[in-house]
Amino acid sequence: MSQIPEIKNHSGFLKNLPADLMDESNQFEEPDQPMQSLDAIVHIMEEATIPAAGTLGRALT
Repeated sequence: MSQIPEIKNHSGFLKNLPADLMDESNQFEEPDQPMQSLDAIVHIMEEATIPAAGTLGRALT
């Protein structure tokens, strides 16, 4: 299993990597708590499954 530092230094990862991503000083840390509550995420997911008006529930093709 590869470790993150090994992946970040791999030539395949670094190829065509934008310059701003090569500089780790401007990277952010993930917060300890999620930005949204679990309830808010579930609500968003439920809304995403409601068919759009006028589609009659048909899959878009």
